Amino acid sequence: MIKFGIVDCIENDYDVFPAVEATASKLSEVSVQRLTAPDILKTPVCAKKLFSEGADSVIVFLTLNDDDKDSMNLVVEKMMNVELEFSKYVFYVTTPADYFKDKDDFIEQMSKKFELVFNLIIDALKNPSSVSEKIGSNQSSDFQSFSAFAMFNESENSGSNTEENPNEVIGHSLFG
Repeated sequence: MIKFGIVDCIENDYDVFPAVEATASKLSEVSVQRLTAPDILKTPVCAKKLFSEGADSVIVFLTLNDDDKDSMNLVVEKMMNVELEFSKYVFYVTTPADYFKDKDDFIEQMSKKFELVFNLIIDALKNPSSVSEKIGSNQSSDFQSFSAFAMFNESENSGSNTEENPNEVIGHSLFG
């Protein structure tokens, strides 16, 4: 059984947990535990608590706007310390605050997104050597969408035509 910690934020526009529970119930080897942070900057504290309670991996879900980029920089810096302390990974699912038509659209899209992230992480945890096989494959771009800054990269590149190169990874290196 793989235990996922789910961190969301009280400032999010929608409650993601119904989508998480529905998706997790389809996967026999998954259990989820949720903590809701009072604000974005408290998400590392929640992740640390979930890891200390036995989570194998933590997924942070946030709805963000462009003003949140500085806060996300701080969160990522603090979250790296949590990852190093526990030798486990934190994944991010971030979306623009105004991206969804309504609650039903949100639940539908988040169910698909969490099914993908659960399966990718399960595969990586159960078969670590499989990650090497994915480097350079189409699936590596799926992992890219679970970075803390995926939402900001999407908005910066919204004018580019990814249909011409559907496997192209779009974004900016943190180190370059």
